[in-house]
Amino acid sequence: MPNKLTLQGLQQARAEVFDKQKALLDLAAEQNRELTRSEDQQFNTLETEFENLTAQIGDTQAGIAGSTREQLIIARENMLNQPAGTPYRPSGQSAAATQNFPMFQANSGGSFKDYVAKNATTLGVDASGINNDVSLNKLVKAALFGGGRQGLNSHEIKALNEGSGSSGGILIPTQLSLDIIGLALQKMALSQVGIRTIPLPSNNLTLAKLLSLPTASWVAEGGMIDTSEPTFGWIDMKSNKVAALTEITEELLQDAPNIGSMLMDAIATALALEMDRAGLFGNGVGMPLGLYNHSDIATTDAGGKSVSPYATGALYDPWSKAYYSVMNNNYTPTATIYNTSTAGQMDLLRNNNGDLYTPPRSFDSLTKAVSNQIPNDLEYVTGSDTYDNATASFVGDFSNMIMGVGLDIKLEWGYLTNSFQSNKRALRAVARVDYAVTSMNAFNIIKGLVPVGATPVL
Repeated sequence: MPNKLTLQGLQQARAEVFDKQKALLDLAAEQNRELTRSEDQQFNTLETEFENLTAQIGDTQAGIAGSTREQLIIARENMLNQPAGTPYRPSGQSAAATQNFPMFQANSGGSFKDYVAKNATTLGVDASGINNDVSLNKLVKAALFGGGRQGLNSHEIKALNEGSGSSGGILIPTQLSLDIIGLALQKMALSQVGIRTIPLPSNNLTLAKLLSLPTASWVAEGGMIDTSEPTFGWIDMKSNKVAALTEITEELLQDAPNIGSMLMDAIATALALEMDRAGLFGNGVGMPLGLYNHSDIATTDAGGKSVSPYATGALYDPWSKAYYSVMNNNYTPTATIYNTSTAGQMDLLRNNNGDLYTPPRSFDSLTKAVSNQIPNDLEYVTGSDTYDNATASFVGDFSNMIMGVGLDIKLEWGYLTNSFQSNKRALRAVARVDYAVTSMNAFNIIKGLVPVGATPVL
């Protein structure tokens, strides 16, 4: 039966259900006891009601009710009146909400959690419990080793009951997911160069991308104005799952008081590395399509040059060429990314007198980020020579790259081969991520950089 309540009514009804659950837990805590069988059944009934209301709220916020096709057309009509690159959801949101859709840039300061809390209504996120006190340390121990609900506050008990499933695992509460995502963003090379981040809904998110700019012309008095329109395209962001796996002893899980923060840091680091790799080199099969594999992005051929400590100043040429290639497309490059090997060799650039080179203004103006997710074993062919140890560098205005990330990180656990005998648990964090490039012309990829002394394999 279709729901007739307004969004506000649904949220109020859910709040009342939560108050009833909290009252049951508070009474048991006050009397220093577990829930009785009757209270436990009542709590579970309320929990089912809470989940149903949450689903209805999500449907209402996403605008699923009604004619999906009609809403898709309305949303696309709204998009055509928006500035290039402004994201929209084909879900019946108002034009005002989509035109002012906020995005997060980690290199601009502020926290991802504060960004979500500030823009919760526009983002369609329930931020009612975003600042609740929830400990990952206590949640993991309670979920893995049992021991009842003693020592857990009402928010932690709610999170444990909501997230536990037959497959083993907990859906990390939004506030902890935001902390993990925020920590991962701080560690990502792509975040350091200014990509933008938005929450990824459970269904696909459609963005606009600019294919060509409009042109301007001079008009004589009383003359006709030549019409010119920008050309738009569509980008569908999907829910690609990325998982971070770690193995840890049960003794450490039980006894280490800081295991929660250690897990958060380990998960964030693993996710950051893989999200960097996918954003740069993903093949688009079960993962995002990375910049390197976008066929529409222009490239600069380094010609098999090596970043040698005693090379000529022409070594900076590939970056200068890439920089002005982007400028020629009416974008201003803001950053470049290369790997540790290239970074170390760039720092050693000297002339034959041993003096450090002064880089050209184009290179000097760029923010530099280093990522070990850029490999040193790329194949490069120049003329009749083939190298199997080349690397690459990326130059561009990275604000034209958007990462969508789901706010529903799940933590699962189990045993790996022989880990049961060694008393270890395997913990896996699963997140949803995708990337979108709103203008290919804002980027250039330098290919064909090879190590000092490299020789062709063919």
